[in-house]
Amino acid sequence: MSADVMRVRLHLRGVRVTEVVVDTPTELVVGVVSIKKLSGCPGCGRSCWRVHDRRRRQVRDLEISGRRTVLLWILRRFVCDWCGKRHMETHPQFVGSITRRLARRLVQDAQVMSIQAVSRRHLIMGLVTD
Repeated sequence: MSADVMRVRLHLRGVRVTEVVVDTPTELVVGVVSIKKLSGCPGCGRSCWRVHDRRRRQVRDLEISGRRTVLLWILRRFVCDWCGKRHMETHPQFVGSITRRLARRLVQDAQVMSIQAVSRRHLIMGLVTD
């Protein structure tokens, strides 16, 4: 490992960092995967292990050392051997396109700040376009 390679610990339960994609003074982009091997089928309720394909989803997280942080979650699409249905994996740490801890912080900030101030603080308006 060279001296300029950075290791990242996100402190997100059930998530493993696979790579650091971007590491600049203003932005950190980190590749992550779920450590769960199985997924429950929403159709029949049985455990699925066969992966049909993988997709990449951007998930915003809290800033790390003042840098905007984006997780590139490689989520799996499972196919159930019992009922044949396909479904995307879910993760308890992610809610839509943000982490649960960022969602909690947004709610906390909105209780004491204006929505415009919260938006500026977390660059919410730039969530998709930046």
